[in-house]
Amino acid sequence: MWINEQTKGVFTLHADIRYECWKEGKELPAILDDTILAENGYALVRQIPVPYDPITQKLVAQSPVKGDTGWTQGFDVVELEAAEIANNRDQAEVIRVNNIKAQIRHGDVTAIRALLEGDTEAIEAWKIEAATLLAQI
Repeated sequence: MWINEQTKGVFTLHADIRYECWKEGKELPAILDDTILAENGYALVRQIPVPYDPITQKLVAQSPVKGDTGWTQGFDVVELEAAEIANNRDQAEVIRVNNIKAQIRHGDVTAIRALLEGDTEAIEAWKIEAATLLAQI
């Protein structure tokens, strides 16, 4: 993320910075890096990671602050409402089950190859693995 040090506008995409410069009559090179952006008044904003539980909490971005080492942005951790938490738990369960199903499908392909090659040990191992995965659903 970058900040226009004059306007304090915040940008996450180079395309947005290009558009802003274009409106001001500035043309930027095809490839942008932080040095070129700095030369044009855009400073990199370092985001400070904050631990949180994505099921029960969300992050709310604070406004960027200029310090001795440059611009930084922190986040506030906000507790979610009960309905949002329930929805997040439901979605997490769907993802967990879908991941297990994907492992089973991948294993099925491996088992079919083993069957075609006559590898009975691999087939037996897959039966145990599949039963373990299915028990998790």
